[in-house]
Amino acid sequence: MAGSPSWKVYNTEKKYVAAFVRVEDAARFVGGMEGYSIRSGHSVSWTVWSEGSEGQSAAESFDHVAEVAELRCRRFAWQSYVKGCGSEERARESFDKSNGEGAFDRLKATLGSVL
Repeated sequence: MAGSPSWKVYNTEKKYVAAFVRVEDAARFVGGMEGYSIRSGHSVSWTVWSEGSEGQSAAESFDHVAEVAELRCRRFAWQSYVKGCGSEERARESFDKSNGEGAFDRLKATLGSVL
């Protein structure tokens, strides 16, 4: 049995109104609906798109919304990892130990624009 769709849509009153398996479908739904947001899950801290607050409308490019959502999810996951480790230095040590010397710096370079 499939799980609940990951992408949640909230209206201007912060009420949950829809869920989608694909973020592009959520983008199609919120496009042009100022004040609507897309979250990865239900947590407000995992808001990946806020229609009307971004550089363009979701309706202009569903692929753009997907790219932004992916980068923001990576940033949120990274921030959670660092917080769980207690500091960036501890996160570096732990990540390099698990993934090989220099892995932390390679990841940080990849995520540089979103960190």
